Amino acid sequence: MNLSIIYLLWALYSSDTSNFYALSIGRPDGSQLNMSTFAGHKVIVLTFDATNPDKAMLSMADSVQKADTSVFIVGVPAADFTGYSSDTALSSMHDSLALSFPFTKVALVTRASGNVQEALFKWLTDVTLNQHFDRDVDAPGQMYLISERGVLYGILTKDATPADIFGALNQSINQ
Repeated sequence: MNLSIIYLLWALYSSDTSNFYALSIGRPDGSQLNMSTFAGHKVIVLTFDATNPDKAMLSMADSVQKADTSVFIVGVPAADFTGYSSDTALSSMHDSLALSFPFTKVALVTRASGNVQEALFKWLTDVTLNQHFDRDVDAPGQMYLISERGVLYGILTKDATPADIFGALNQSINQ
Protein backbone atom coordinates (compact mmCIF):
# COMPACT_ATOMS: atom_id res chain seq x y z
CA MET A 1 0.00 0.00 0.00
CA ASN A 2 1.16 3.50 -0.70
CA LEU A 3 0.94 6.67 1.33
CA SER A 4 -2.59 7.40 0.14
CA ILE A 5 -3.83 5.76 3.29
CA ILE A 6 -3.97 8.42 5.98
CA TYR A 7 -4.98 6.21 8.85
CA LEU A 8 -5.93 2.60 9.27
CA LEU A 9 -6.57 0.98 12.60
CA TRP A 10 -5.27 -2.57 12.51
CA ALA A 11 -7.02 -3.54 15.71
CA LEU A 12 -10.02 -1.88 17.27
CA TYR A 13 -11.46 -2.30 20.71
CA SER A 14 -15.13 -3.00 21.24
CA SER A 15 -17.21 0.10 21.67
CA ASP A 16 -20.78 1.26 21.31
CA THR A 17 -21.04 2.18 17.65
CA SER A 18 -24.81 2.49 17.42
CA ASN A 19 -24.42 6.21 16.72
CA PHE A 20 -23.34 5.55 13.12
CA TYR A 21 -26.52 3.59 12.46
CA ALA A 22 -28.64 6.35 13.98
CA LEU A 23 -27.39 8.84 11.37
CA SER A 24 -29.00 9.75 8.07
CA ILE A 25 -28.34 12.18 5.25
CA GLY A 26 -30.68 13.73 2.71
CA ARG A 27 -30.97 12.48 -0.83
CA PRO A 28 -31.58 14.67 -3.89
CA ASP A 29 -35.22 13.52 -4.08
CA GLY A 30 -35.87 14.78 -0.52
CA SER A 31 -35.86 11.36 1.13
CA GLN A 32 -33.37 10.31 3.79
CA LEU A 33 -30.61 7.74 3.38
CA ASN A 34 -30.42 6.00 6.77
CA MET A 35 -27.09 4.50 7.73
CA SER A 36 -29.03 1.70 9.49
CA THR A 37 -29.70 0.39 5.96
CA PHE A 38 -26.05 -0.70 5.87
CA ALA A 39 -25.88 -2.52 9.22
CA GLY A 40 -23.76 -5.65 8.84
CA HIS A 41 -21.85 -4.32 5.81
CA LYS A 42 -18.73 -2.26 5.31
CA VAL A 43 -19.45 1.27 4.13
CA ILE A 44 -17.31 3.80 2.31
CA VAL A 45 -18.46 7.40 2.61
CA LEU A 46 -16.88 9.11 -0.40
CA THR A 47 -16.72 12.88 -0.70
CA PHE A 48 -16.43 14.65 -4.03
CA ASP A 49 -16.51 18.23 -5.24
CA ALA A 50 -20.13 19.14 -5.99
CA THR A 51 -19.38 21.61 -8.80
CA ASN A 52 -16.38 19.90 -10.34
CA PRO A 53 -16.74 16.16 -9.71
CA ASP A 54 -13.80 13.94 -10.57
CA LYS A 55 -15.56 11.54 -12.93
CA ALA A 56 -12.57 9.19 -13.12
CA MET A 57 -12.50 8.88 -9.32
CA LEU A 58 -16.26 8.25 -9.21
CA SER A 59 -15.94 5.58 -11.91
CA MET A 60 -13.07 3.97 -10.01
CA ALA A 61 -15.20 3.90 -6.84
CA ASP A 62 -18.00 2.33 -8.85
CA SER A 63 -15.63 -0.41 -10.02
CA VAL A 64 -14.87 -1.13 -6.35
CA GLN A 65 -18.60 -1.25 -5.56
CA LYS A 66 -19.24 -3.66 -8.44
CA ALA A 67 -16.26 -5.87 -7.59
CA ASP A 68 -17.31 -6.30 -3.96
CA THR A 69 -21.06 -6.17 -3.54
CA SER A 70 -20.75 -6.67 0.23
CA VAL A 71 -19.40 -3.11 0.46
CA PHE A 72 -21.68 -0.11 0.14
CA ILE A 73 -20.42 3.23 -1.14
CA VAL A 74 -22.27 6.46 -0.45
CA GLY A 75 -21.21 9.42 -2.59
CA VAL A 76 -21.49 12.82 -0.93
CA PRO A 77 -21.17 15.91 -3.15
CA ALA A 78 -19.43 18.50 -0.98
CA ALA A 79 -20.11 22.22 -1.36
CA ASP A 80 -17.10 23.14 0.82
CA PHE A 81 -14.57 23.21 -2.01
CA THR A 82 -15.98 25.16 -4.97
CA GLY A 83 -19.65 25.61 -4.12
CA TYR A 84 -23.05 24.11 -4.76
CA SER A 85 -24.34 22.26 -7.80
CA SER A 86 -27.91 21.48 -8.70
CA ASP A 87 -29.37 18.10 -7.82
CA THR A 88 -30.48 17.81 -11.44
CA ALA A 89 -26.92 18.22 -12.75
CA LEU A 90 -25.60 15.69 -10.25
CA SER A 91 -28.37 13.21 -11.06
CA SER A 92 -27.64 13.57 -14.78
CA MET A 93 -23.93 12.94 -14.20
CA HIS A 94 -24.74 9.95 -11.95
CA ASP A 95 -26.92 8.48 -14.69
CA SER A 96 -24.46 9.23 -17.52
CA LEU A 97 -21.69 7.42 -15.62
CA ALA A 98 -24.11 4.55 -14.81
CA LEU A 99 -22.95 4.55 -11.19
CA SER A 100 -24.22 1.76 -8.96
CA PHE A 101 -23.88 3.65 -5.67
CA PRO A 102 -26.17 6.43 -4.45
CA PHE A 103 -25.43 10.13 -4.14
CA THR A 104 -26.72 12.23 -1.30
CA LYS A 105 -27.83 15.83 -1.49
CA VAL A 106 -25.08 18.44 -1.68
CA ALA A 107 -23.69 18.84 1.83
CA LEU A 108 -21.27 20.87 3.89
CA VAL A 109 -18.75 18.34 5.15
CA THR A 110 -15.84 20.23 6.74
CA ARG A 111 -15.59 21.49 10.29
CA ALA A 112 -15.19 25.03 8.93
CA SER A 113 -18.90 24.93 8.11
CA GLY A 114 -19.58 24.96 11.87
CA ASN A 115 -23.13 24.34 12.98
CA VAL A 116 -24.26 23.56 9.43
CA GLN A 117 -21.78 20.71 8.95
CA GLU A 118 -23.76 17.64 7.96
CA ALA A 119 -24.42 15.44 11.04
CA LEU A 120 -22.88 12.39 9.35
CA PHE A 121 -19.64 14.33 8.91
CA LYS A 122 -19.70 15.64 12.45
CA TRP A 123 -19.60 11.98 13.48
CA LEU A 124 -16.96 11.03 10.88
CA THR A 125 -14.60 13.91 11.74
CA ASP A 126 -14.89 14.13 15.54
CA VAL A 127 -13.12 11.62 17.77
CA THR A 128 -15.49 12.35 20.65
CA LEU A 129 -18.33 11.01 18.50
CA ASN A 130 -16.69 8.23 16.44
CA GLN A 131 -14.21 7.21 19.18
CA HIS A 132 -11.33 6.64 16.73
CA PHE A 133 -10.32 9.57 14.53
CA ASP A 134 -10.19 13.34 14.76
CA ARG A 135 -9.66 14.08 11.08
CA ASP A 136 -11.48 16.70 9.02
CA VAL A 137 -12.24 16.37 5.32
CA ASP A 138 -9.11 17.79 3.71
CA ALA A 139 -10.03 17.50 0.04
CA PRO A 140 -12.63 16.07 -2.30
CA GLY A 141 -12.18 12.34 -2.80
CA GLN A 142 -11.50 11.59 0.84
CA MET A 143 -13.05 8.28 1.93
CA TYR A 144 -14.17 7.17 5.37
CA LEU A 145 -14.31 3.40 5.96
CA ILE A 146 -16.84 2.00 8.41
CA SER A 147 -16.84 -1.66 9.49
CA GLU A 148 -19.74 -4.09 9.53
CA ARG A 149 -20.37 -3.08 13.14
CA GLY A 150 -20.42 0.66 12.52
CA VAL A 151 -16.84 1.38 13.59
CA LEU A 152 -14.91 4.06 11.73
CA TYR A 153 -11.63 2.28 11.05
CA GLY A 154 -9.94 4.00 8.13
CA ILE A 155 -9.59 7.20 6.16
CA LEU A 156 -8.15 7.24 2.66
CA THR A 157 -7.21 10.14 0.42
CA LYS A 158 -8.45 10.80 -3.10
CA ASP A 159 -5.25 9.24 -4.45
CA ALA A 160 -6.13 5.79 -3.12
CA THR A 161 -6.03 3.14 -5.82
CA PRO A 162 -8.48 0.24 -6.04
CA ALA A 163 -5.70 -1.96 -4.59
CA ASP A 164 -5.38 0.41 -1.62
CA ILE A 165 -9.13 0.38 -1.08
CA PHE A 166 -9.41 -3.41 -1.30
CA GLY A 167 -6.42 -3.74 1.01
CA ALA A 168 -8.10 -1.52 3.59
CA LEU A 169 -11.44 -3.29 3.18
CA ASN A 170 -9.83 -6.69 3.65
CA GLN A 171 -8.00 -5.84 6.86
CA SER A 172 -8.78 -8.09 9.78
CA ILE A 173 -10.44 -5.81 12.30
CA ASN A 174 -10.68 -6.89 15.90
CA GLN A 175 -14.01 -5.39 16.87
